[in-house]
Amino acid sequence: MPLILAIDTATGTTGVALIRDGAILAKEHAEGSRRSAEKIFSTIDGVLDRGGVTKDALEGVAVTTGPGAFTGLRVGIAIAKGLATGLGLKIAGVSTLKALSLNVTALEGILAVAIDARKGQVYSAAYDGETGEELLGEGARDPEAFREELLSLCRPVLLIGSGAGAYPQMFFTENNEPITPGDNSLWEIDPASVALLGEGEFMAGAALPPELLAPRYLRLSEAEEKKAAGTLGVSLKI
Repeated sequence: MPLILAIDTATGTTGVALIRDGAILAKEHAEGSRRSAEKIFSTIDGVLDRGGVTKDALEGVAVTTGPGAFTGLRVGIAIAKGLATGLGLKIAGVSTLKALSLNVTALEGILAVAIDARKGQVYSAAYDGETGEELLGEGARDPEAFREELLSLCRPVLLIGSGAGAYPQMFFTENNEPITPGDNSLWEIDPASVALLGEGEFMAGAALPPELLAPRYLRLSEAEEKKAAGTLGVSLKI
């Protein structure tokens, strides 16, 4: 299997991991929303050093492509694409929600993942806790709507992610039934999970040339919303 460097800047942390043959050689996971290119490159250098390899030894790059914070995604993807382009490598895009779901294994019932998307929404999806099968596809949802979708599955649910903390009154009853909150230690992405999913993409032949990789925002950015509203306003005036 190839030697792959994985990068994650999709949420409130910065993570980098190095993987080969299913084994994590090194990783670093830092809290904090400051994700300057200098800091990320320093983290990459540290992980490569602890893994005992140089950039030239890499055979692939993986990166979370969303959903998540727009600025964080753009920074991480730009660095990953630049690295892959400079080394002549392919790149694997990894779902933020799927990576977060790997924090929980062998769960009886349903694993729901929700990231606070702000503006009264969560980026969300749900998976079978035993097989990992996606039961509810990724989307930007109102918390109430996501709760109703989860309840319609008629199975116990464990909900993890920052969305659970942002909207507890909308997800949980006093007795935490049938949706139970996961511990907040399960809210952040482990870069090792990004590396494992990225390795799977490479082994499946799904890695892409860097120029073809695109973020998955799941909704318009604030700038795009304003532009769309402005365009609609002009159309209405005409």
